[in-house]
Amino acid sequence: MDKKYILFDLDGTLTDSKPGITRAVAYALSHFGIKTDDLETLTPFIGPPLVDGFMTFCGFDRPKAEKAVEVYREYFSTKGMFENSVIDGVPQMLRTLKEKGKILILATSKLEKYAIQIMEHFGLAGYFDHICGSSLDGSLNDKEKIIEYALNRAGITDKSTAVMIGDREHDIKGASICGIESVGVLFGYGSAQELEKAGAGYIVNTVNELTNLLKGENCINIESSVIFFPCRNIEETREYYTKTVGLPVAKDLGDCVWFDCGRGYLGFCYYGPDRPMAAGQCISFNLASCQEVDLKYDELRLKKALGIKDPPQKHPRFPVYSFFFTDPNGYTLEFQKTLD
Repeated sequence: MDKKYILFDLDGTLTDSKPGITRAVAYALSHFGIKTDDLETLTPFIGPPLVDGFMTFCGFDRPKAEKAVEVYREYFSTKGMFENSVIDGVPQMLRTLKEKGKILILATSKLEKYAIQIMEHFGLAGYFDHICGSSLDGSLNDKEKIIEYALNRAGITDKSTAVMIGDREHDIKGASICGIESVGVLFGYGSAQELEKAGAGYIVNTVNELTNLLKGENCINIESSVIFFPCRNIEETREYYTKTVGLPVAKDLGDCVWFDCGRGYLGFCYYGPDRPMAAGQCISFNLASCQEVDLKYDELRLKKALGIKDPPQKHPRFPVYSFFFTDPNGYTLEFQKTLD
C-alpha cells in the first residue's frame, strides 16, 4: 500500500483509552441510578460515537443519551482523558511514516478539543498535520462526517491517495461511505469478525505489521488469493461445499468454482478423468472461538458430513482446537481455532 494521506482513529488505534472511557461511562450511568460492577462490560463504548453507545448499549432514547454524554464529559474532561496510554510502537510508527513523507491526519469521534489535549499530552501532536474530531453542536457525530471533514480540511481531492486506519466497524464503514480505503487493526477493541463484516480492505495484527503496510515499500497490489485443487466431479464438489460445509460461491466458471472463505478463496477445478487428486493435503478453516468450532462440529454431524468422527479437541502437536472430516474428493478438511 502506498498512500500519501493516512487518517488515524485515536482510541484503540493510537492509545489505550479504556480506563478513562469506561470510568467516564460508569460516572454517567451513575447519574441515572445505574450501578456498574465491572468496568469491562463498558468496553463496547470505546470507538462508536457516545450518543450511539448510550442508545445501543443502554437503551436510552436520544435526549437521554445526549444528557448522558454531557455527564460523561464532566468526568472525562477533568480526569478521564488522561487515564490513557500510548500503544507500544505507535510513536516509532508515526516517526517512520513522517520520514517517508506521509501526511498524517487524526479523525476521531472524540471532541476535537479533547483530541488536541490528549495528542499534546502524550507527545503525538507533532507527527500530525491535522487533528480532526467531533463538535459540541453535534454536527460531526457520525464517523463518516468526521472523515469527510478531515479529508476536506486536508484538501484531499483524489481519494485514492488516502486510507483510514481504525479498530472498530465505524471507522471502516465511515471510510467506505467517504470513498477511501481502510485498514482494520486488531490491537484495539474490535474483532477480526467485526472488521471483516464491516468491509476492511486490510486487517493487521500488530503495530509493526501496520507500519510495514503503510510504508509502501515493495508492495505487490494483490487483489486476493486462491488455492486451487483438482476434483473428481465439479457438481458434486460444488454442492458439498455449499450445502454441507457452508461456504458461499464467489465465482462459478463451470468446470472451476471458487468458494469465499472470508480471508481468501478456495478453488476446485475439474481437469479431466486422468488428473490425480492432490496428495497429503489438509484444508483448514479458522474460526473465531472454540465455541464456534464446537457448534460447527454439531452442525456437520447433523448434516452427516463425510468422515466426521471424533469431536473437537486440542491437537496433539499443533496449538489448535479442531476436528476433521473429508470431502467427496478425499481431501481432509479441518475447522479450527488457533490457541494462544
